[in-house]
Amino acid sequence: MNGHNAVVSPLLYLRALPVLDGLPQGPLAALARETEESVVRAGTVLRGADEPVESLHLVLDGRLRAERGDAVRTVASGGEVGLLEVVAGEVAGTRVVADTDSVVLSIDGDVLRVVSERHSSILVRLVEEVARRLTLDRPALLAAVAGPKRPEPLGPGLDRVGRLLALHRAPALPSGSMDALAELAGVDAEITLPAGAPLWQVGTPATAAYVLCSGTVAYRGVEGDDFGALGAGAVPGLPLMLAGGTRSLSAWARTDIVALELQRDAFFDVL
Repeated sequence: MNGHNAVVSPLLYLRALPVLDGLPQGPLAALARETEESVVRAGTVLRGADEPVESLHLVLDGRLRAERGDAVRTVASGGEVGLLEVVAGEVAGTRVVADTDSVVLSIDGDVLRVVSERHSSILVRLVEEVARRLTLDRPALLAAVAGPKRPEPLGPGLDRVGRLLALHRAPALPSGSMDALAELAGVDAEITLPAGAPLWQVGTPATAAYVLCSGTVAYRGVEGDDFGALGAGAVPGLPLMLAGGTRSLSAWARTDIVALELQRDAFFDVL
C-alpha cells in the first residue's frame, strides 16, 4: 500500500469523510467500532451489478472503480462508495471493483442504520447528504418525490384519518411505520392555493415540504424554465427540506391545490 498506517484509528478516517465532518466524538466513535478494515487486490470485485448494496466502502488507500451502465466513477483515497444506496435502500445496479491494490474500511448497511437510530446526529447528517445529492440531479429529484399513478384527489377539510391516508399513499414517505405516519398526521397543516400561486420561491429557507392531496405543482428553475409537474400523492420540496439551506428552485401551483405542510423540525423529530 502507498504508506497506509495500520495503527491509525478508523475514527480518524470517519472524521475525514465530508458527510460526517463535525459530528460529536461519541457518535463517531460508536460508528468506528462497527467498521471492518480489509486489503483488496487489484481486480477484486467488491460488488456485482446485480447484487444489492449491503455495505458502505471508504477508501483508505488505493482506488476503486464504480460502474453503472456506461457511467464510470473513480473513488480515490478519502472517497466513499455506497452511501447513497445504503441510506436510501439496497439498490442494485452498480458494479464496484478495485482499480489498484487498496485498503478499504467497510460499514455494513444494517449496522449503519442501527447506529444511526441510536445517534440522531448521524441519522440527520446521512439523510441531509442523500437529499443534497438528489437536489443536484433534476430527473432523480422528480422521481424521488413523485406520487402514485392516478390517485384520487383528497380534501379540502381533511380530518386526521384523511391526512393519514394522504401521507400513507405518498411513495416518497416511509409507509412501514403507521405509528410514525400517525404522528406526522397530527403535526402537519392543511393549506390551499389557487392556480398560479407560488408554493415557494428561489432563495427562501427550505423549512417545509408539501404532500399534495389534489391538484398539480410545477418546479421552476432560476432561469424561469419549468421542468416537471407533480400530481396528487407527490411530496414537492422533500429533498430540499431534508438537505436544509435555501431553495435552489421555485415551485408554483399549476392548478388549484390542497396540500399538507410538513415542517422540517417536526419531520426530523418523528424520524
